This record gives sequence, structure tokens and C-alpha cells, in this order.
Amino acid sequence: MEENTTITNAEKAVSLESLAEASKLIATKAEVKKQIADAVTACANITFASTEEVLDMFRMDEAPDNSGT
Repeated sequence: MEENTTITNAEKAVSLESLAEASKLIATKAEVKKQIADAVTACANITFASTEEVLDMFRMDEAPDNSGT
């Protein structure tokens, strides 16, 4: 008969050393707040192109430069 060796998450132990290492990868509340504030500030500085500016990006030159031919 096989012995059941399954360990649930509730039964696992974590060392303080591994927690210290993991904490380096997790943002603090202050860091997250700063990232959100920076993102909001960046969004506030966005200017939108006009319809004409967008269309200009897709228009072909109306008078192609044929000076080389």
C-alpha cells in the first residue's frame, strides 16, 4: 500500500530567508501608488492628433517628386 505524501499549501513552511528574497520582487504600497500617479500624470500630458493630422499620415504625396527622372 502506497503512503500518501501530498502536502497541502497550508502545511508548507517558508524560511525567513526565502521571504526576504521574495520581498525584493513585490512592490510596496508606496511604490504602487507612485507608479499609478506617474501613469496618471503621463496620461494628462497626452495630446490627440487632429483628424487632418491622422489622414496626412496615410496620404500619398499629391505631387510626387519626379526630379530624378
